[in-house]
Amino acid sequence: MLVGCSPKSPSSEESNPVEKAASKSEEDLKKRTIVTGKLTLESSSNDGQASWRVNGNGARAGLKEGGSNEFFLEGVTGEIFENKKTSSTFSATEAKAATETKKLVLTGNVKLTSVPQKVSLTADKITWMEDKELFAATGNVQINSPEWQLGNMNEVWATPDLSKIGTPSKFK
Repeated sequence: MLVGCSPKSPSSEESNPVEKAASKSEEDLKKRTIVTGKLTLESSSNDGQASWRVNGNGARAGLKEGGSNEFFLEGVTGEIFENKKTSSTFSATEAKAATETKKLVLTGNVKLTSVPQKVSLTADKITWMEDKELFAATGNVQINSPEWQLGNMNEVWATPDLSKIGTPSKFK
């Protein structure tokens, strides 16, 4: 034991859970986290057309009243839509989806396959950019078709059906 030192006495907030709860802001009280089993999320574009659908074997959701909700899914599969048809399918270890921005981020063994092109793209991370209607693939990016293979690249962007693939500067 140190001379002149004593154990810290608990503050009234730490010792009284009622006061602690009352001191939380109204904003904090509107946040909720839930954990679910299997879950399917869908996002629509501004014109009401389906943009993407993601299925997860398990999920955790951060819900905020009147704000953006975030979903963290595990063991995911899904689809990207274009003109009311599936343009590509995907699978990944994890996904993060935000309702307000309609952003979808896939990580871990990500594979995106074009339905019409029969081309697949694999990467460490693929982000669906709703505002641009493009994918951004980063980390160990490889592209495979029945006739050719291209890779290892740091970053490429692509259209939903993988008919156009290039560096980010080609899409800006």
